[in-house]
Amino acid sequence: MDNLPTTLIPTFAELCAQSSRGIPAIALGVDVREGEYLASMVGTLEELRTRGHRVDVLFLEASDESLVRRYHETRRRHPLAGEGNVLDGIRAERKALAHLREIADRIIDTSALTVHQLKDQMVQSYGPQTARGGLTVALVSFGFKHGVPYDGDLVFDVRFLPNPHFVENLRPLDGRDRAVEEFSSSCRSTSAKGRPTSRSRWAARAGGIAR
Repeated sequence: MDNLPTTLIPTFAELCAQSSRGIPAIALGVDVREGEYLASMVGTLEELRTRGHRVDVLFLEASDESLVRRYHETRRRHPLAGEGNVLDGIRAERKALAHLREIADRIIDTSALTVHQLKDQMVQSYGPQTARGGLTVALVSFGFKHGVPYDGDLVFDVRFLPNPHFVENLRPLDGRDRAVEEFSSSCRSTSAKGRPTSRSRWAARAGGIAR
């Protein structure tokens, strides 16, 4: 949740702790837009710990040059710039957040990080074990008459393979059924030049392309 008034954070934490949905952790974003509520943030953190909540303060920062460039790219005004320029606003923000930086459990300099790299660091630090890992692969079956999936990274045309849909006893089934799997694994493809001689060889070739 982004910029919940700091005085409401303890109440919000209690509601989450008592929720029947079993919320294991919450993330709250706080920045200089909190305005007058920002002054009570340190007291709010102490109150949370007094109530038995585990609190971890992460402070994100970046160099002046990086921040100025980001503001120019988004064409947004800095909330503290007033009649001045972006750099004036950034300096005022550093001063306003200095007390939170001092009590932070960890500090990440995002100057040289992409959004994806920052996400990886966040997952490594705070995500569940199941969220940490390698490549995520999603296999999607589609029909060309409906168009190629626009979000596909790799698209393979397998229309040369025998289609179990045209086998009467297999037609009601799908690819998750054992009979369809055995049919597809055992069938030989056509002998057209450049095509594999079996599904397994085609799969191996596709795997080589993907790697």
